[in-house]
Amino acid sequence: MADARASRAREETHGSSTLPPGTNLMKIIKYNKLIRDKIPKIIKHDNAVPKISILNHKDFIIELKKKLIEESTELQNAGDKKEILNELSDVLEIIQTIARVEKN
Repeated sequence: MADARASRAREETHGSSTLPPGTNLMKIIKYNKLIRDKIPKIIKHDNAVPKISILNHKDFIIELKKKLIEESTELQNAGDKKEILNELSDVLEIIQTIARVEKN
């Protein structure tokens, strides 16, 4: 969770439908949320170039709190036991991260 991405979750395709056949279009996916450390490696594995930002302490705490709300909402909407346990695990990880970051 040490990484954060800037921008809203949206997709943009650059190019036009009138381009000649065989022209490569670049698809850009932007996320405005914290992501796990392994995500940039996954993006690179898909032959894409991740653009990451490392947040300062204040912004990191702000984003962690946003992520806690997001995961808590997912917990609230979880249906079965497996989903509930998965979401509880996510919530716990975020709480532990906030505690560890604020302790230092």
